[in-house]
Amino acid sequence: MHISRSRFPAFALLLVALALPAPGCHPSPVPDDGGHVTPSGVLATIDTIATILDVVLPFLRPLLQREVPDGPAKQPVLISLTAFEAAGDAWRQGSTTWVARGGNTCSAYALSGALVDATRQLARDLGRAGIGWGPDLEALLTSLGRLMDRQLGACPAVDGGALTASGRVGDAIRMELDLIDQGARLRGASLRPLPAIERQR
Repeated sequence: MHISRSRFPAFALLLVALALPAPGCHPSPVPDDGGHVTPSGVLATIDTIATILDVVLPFLRPLLQREVPDGPAKQPVLISLTAFEAAGDAWRQGSTTWVARGGNTCSAYALSGALVDATRQLARDLGRAGIGWGPDLEALLTSLGRLMDRQLGACPAVDGGALTASGRVGDAIRMELDLIDQGARLRGASLRPLPAIERQR
């Protein structure tokens, strides 16, 4: 293509303009559940989880000792409870140094994932023993799912693809709780709800 010298400056400016990114074409951050992208949303969720753990950790063991019937299904519950307590204590110790307070996002993500896994396993073993997870564990899992959804992609060392492939973390947690309940019904039983810990204190 022949371009006259008189038209060359205008052509060069056109090329430069085309090479520049158009306004509004940058990927925008994904809003959290409340529709806001703010550290305060993460901090509020961390505080909610910490508050739940402050209630649950000291009182869950005596509650389960009393509520879970004696028999072969009780020992797995107590083993899962020990793992849950360890994960909860680690989460509480780490929460004060996380990104919302100037700490490490990858540590927050890892400890949250460990606590999610421990809580889900406890819910499974409770279900096998005929006991529901109760409002405290459900609130904990809901808040943990919300926190992990907000942390996806925040830590470069963590591959969130496996978690996002089948949906949000919170959705996956809810689906698993539904499956635990459905499994009990298929066995011809309904789960006896675990009482709220606040009422037992």
